[in-house]
This record gives sequence, C-alpha cells and structure tokens, in this order.
Amino acid sequence: MDIPRPDAIEILTPERQLASQDELRHVLACLDGLPPRTRRAFELSQLYGHKQREVAEILGVSSPRVHAMLRQAFQRITEQLGEE
Repeated sequence: MDIPRPDAIEILTPERQLASQDELRHVLACLDGLPPRTRRAFELSQLYGHKQREVAEILGVSSPRVHAMLRQAFQRITEQLGEE
C-alpha cells in the first residue's frame, strides 16, 4: 500500500481555508465590469470545471468565442492584480 509522504499532503487548516476564500473573492472582484457572459464563461470553466466546449453549449456561443472570453477574463485579472 502506498502511503503519501506527509510533505505531499496539503492540510486545509482554517487559516488556509479563509485565505483561499479571500483569494477567490478577490479574483471575482477583478472580474467586475466584464460583460456578464464573459464572467459566466470564466465561472463555468474555472470554478465549476466545465470544458470550453461545454461552456460554449451552455452559453450558446462557439468554442473559439469562449476561448476569447476566457482570455479577456484572465487579462482583466492580470491587469487588476498588477495594479495592487
């Protein structure tokens, strides 16, 4: 039986959980001002784990359009975090 090494296990302490929640809120705040479908594409892809093809079906757009929306969302996050 393989037992994971202790240093390979990430322990979710209350402090880490709170920090993760704060980081998520911060990233989502960075997306304010984006078109609603672009924000939704990001959420579906990055938070809910849908593939771009699935996001395209849900939103009723093409896969290349979803790719462009995600690129816009990531660019917005990068810009907003760079300003801090």
